[in-house]
Amino acid sequence: LDPEDDDFLTALYRSMSDDGVLSIPVGTAPTIHDPRADRGVYARREKMFKLLEDHSETAAMFVYEESHSRFYEPQSFLVVCKSNDCRKRWYAQPDEIDFAIYERIRDTESSEPALALFDGSTQR
Repeated sequence: LDPEDDDFLTALYRSMSDDGVLSIPVGTAPTIHDPRADRGVYARREKMFKLLEDHSETAAMFVYEESHSRFYEPQSFLVVCKSNDCRKRWYAQPDEIDFAIYERIRDTESSEPALALFDGSTQR
């Protein structure tokens, strides 16, 4: 399957659950000094974004930039959702996120916190 082919994306979406989420590390975060996204070093990434965005099963897309990833520059991650419910969780209030973390996170064997730099306020 060719990643630039619609059949590839359709196969990918069919392998996901109805509320599936795809997370893709997409490299260094662009800055205001970079050329348009469809030109220069980010042109291939922009083409991938467009392919995903135009697919009929894409319900929502978000770009998350992480500056604490221990790289020299902030890194970007693309989050693609198959369901619009994802949008509600993405934009949830900090207390909703904190509660979801509390409900879902498991204790570590070392008793160290499982998350070092994340809570509901961080997501906002």
